[in-house]
Amino acid sequence: MIKLPGLVCKNSKKAMSRINIQKVVVVGGGTAGWIAAGLMARKLSTIGVEVHLIEASDVPVIGVGEGTFPTMRHTLQFLGIDEFAFLSECSATFKQGIKFSNWKSNPITEPGYYYHLFDLPAKSGAFDLSYAWLADSAAAVPFAHAVCPQAAICDSGLAPRPLGAKAYSGSHQYAYHLDSGRFIEFLRKHCVEKLGIQHSIATISRVTRGEAGNITSVSSGDGREFAGDFFIDCSGFRALLIGDELGVEFKDVGHQLLTDTALAVQVPYEDPENSPVVSYTHAQAESAGWIWDIGLQARRGIGYVYSQSHTTEDEAYKTLTQYAGGGRELDVRKIPMRVGYRRAFWEKNCVAVGLSAGFVEPLEATAISMIEQSVKMLIERFPTTLEEIPALAKHYNTTFVARWERIVEFIKFHYCISQRDDSDFWCDNRCESTIPIGLQDRLSRWQCFPMEEIDFNDKYEMFGLSSYRYVAYGMGFNLGVPKGLEKFCRNPAMAALQHKVESITLQHQAQLPSHRDLLKSIG
Repeated sequence: MIKLPGLVCKNSKKAMSRINIQKVVVVGGGTAGWIAAGLMARKLSTIGVEVHLIEASDVPVIGVGEGTFPTMRHTLQFLGIDEFAFLSECSATFKQGIKFSNWKSNPITEPGYYYHLFDLPAKSGAFDLSYAWLADSAAAVPFAHAVCPQAAICDSGLAPRPLGAKAYSGSHQYAYHLDSGRFIEFLRKHCVEKLGIQHSIATISRVTRGEAGNITSVSSGDGREFAGDFFIDCSGFRALLIGDELGVEFKDVGHQLLTDTALAVQVPYEDPENSPVVSYTHAQAESAGWIWDIGLQARRGIGYVYSQSHTTEDEAYKTLTQYAGGGRELDVRKIPMRVGYRRAFWEKNCVAVGLSAGFVEPLEATAISMIEQSVKMLIERFPTTLEEIPALAKHYNTTFVARWERIVEFIKFHYCISQRDDSDFWCDNRCESTIPIGLQDRLSRWQCFPMEEIDFNDKYEMFGLSSYRYVAYGMGFNLGVPKGLEKFCRNPAMAALQHKVESITLQHQAQLPSHRDLLKSIG
């Protein structure tokens, strides 16, 4: 038998003495902690691994991650959660994408908006409706409206599925908006009662490590010790394990993503039972950042993400107040944002998940999705012994560094292709020194050729071709097609596909209920 350097044959005597991983300790609650604990318990209980979550009682919910990706539907199903109960108990609503207002150019002279939708541009075999639109991009129909029925559905205030539809089904792709505090309570109850997760309330004050540097236990100020074989750091920005104890460096990308602060507020509807609820996140660009607006069942979550170098807190408050309707004092919460990610996410027998791993501004609601992806990759190839960790950790870290890099590039893409010149913030965002090298390379290629699948050959990239197209073409970037493709773009099959999209749009506009009516029917 050939033995590779550094590897031990599984049937050797040495393998029999390995330290088995039988208990996982999750340090920190919140959305990250309970999603991590739930996914791990659901998958790893089949191999006898126990999960224990330790939650501090005095840590406030950050609450900026109220938007999700369609991946959340699969996560909830995997956890065995009833969708109707989730929607009701978490004040959740449906999200079909993001509406970007005033990002393209000066809103005084050229106001406008575009959508980044969850449905993909229509395709049929070799025919992609994106090309037909590119060949006629001077037409009045915006890109998203031309290639996908979902844009008109959002404009009309309609839901992504009909009344009476089965749970987790839809006429259109959707995610959720949710109340973070209620979601955490909902997950906690489900994880403890349904998944058998051990739960302790404690504030961790000390970490103990063994001779090899692995964490062996964490202790609270009142003397309780929690031993484990593997640890998940969900302690938020404090990063108690991955940062304070294991010393993994944080890579700051504030020189690329210039916003560093948020002001957040909750605004009740005038009529909580009947006020319309939009089924998208609204992101409105302002002079020093942008405002998010998320509609829940009884209130809206609104916040201004801005750069402290380009405006004052007083001016930011005025901007937020004006957007929210003005004429009243707002109970605003200030949230400092440390934008960046760890140089490594898996160190020794500890994996960082959530804010302890990294954070970028919430423009594309990446926070919760990165929690899901982090844990799902971990449990797909979870180590059974400590000796297996180095090889698995290396692959995991390489994958997630690349994912964070691509996320930063996509967020920056929204800013650097903007034509706004009405403030220093927007001009500074176009400075070459603030644009990641990988994005610079893509931008150079796209000056010569339309963006294609070949530009997105990393399967772990969160945002692919369709996402970039929605943003680029919504902003008027990279328009037109090479002359050799013009005839192909005007093929009769392309016209037939376009007619199909128009027909489905009219059909769904006539059949789908309003978003509010669907929520009422669910109860």
